[in-house]
Amino acid sequence: MTRNILQSIPDLVLLIVLYCYIYEKYLKRDSRKNKVLLSCLYLSWSLILYFTLMPLLVDIPNLFDGITTRFNFIPFVDAINGYGSYVEQIAGNILLFVPLGTFLYCCNKHNFAKTVLFGFLLSLCIEVIQPFLSTYRIFDVTDMINNTLGTLIGAGIACTIIHGRQD
Repeated sequence: MTRNILQSIPDLVLLIVLYCYIYEKYLKRDSRKNKVLLSCLYLSWSLILYFTLMPLLVDIPNLFDGITTRFNFIPFVDAINGYGSYVEQIAGNILLFVPLGTFLYCCNKHNFAKTVLFGFLLSLCIEVIQPFLSTYRIFDVTDMINNTLGTLIGAGIACTIIHGRQD
């Protein structure tokens, strides 16, 4: 189902207002490096929300519609059965979380395990929430695997870059 971008405008405005608040409250006095790093982390988080949960505000009247059959616990069932555009979905989920892993690793004092755990927990939260938000979103264990893999790849990229500079 194609998402109408106009339906996401209230959500995007809310994300911008939230960023302005965070910037004023926490980032304004921070160093330029931290401002850029944390702003990039917020942007990656916002992109994840945009592609996984939005539109949210306009869908509030439809919350909890049709949630009884909206769960998939079989990993890679679409790929196994050749359903839909599974290659694009797998690649998209991985790529969506790579920036999160990269910037989170840098903000997380270079703690690889915490970064990957956070990516997994964020993915779990998103997947648990999705079936309740609309009738065309489902909980999919494959997405969780791919999102966590994307976070792992992003953290690996950041780790390689940071430790490569220190040598």
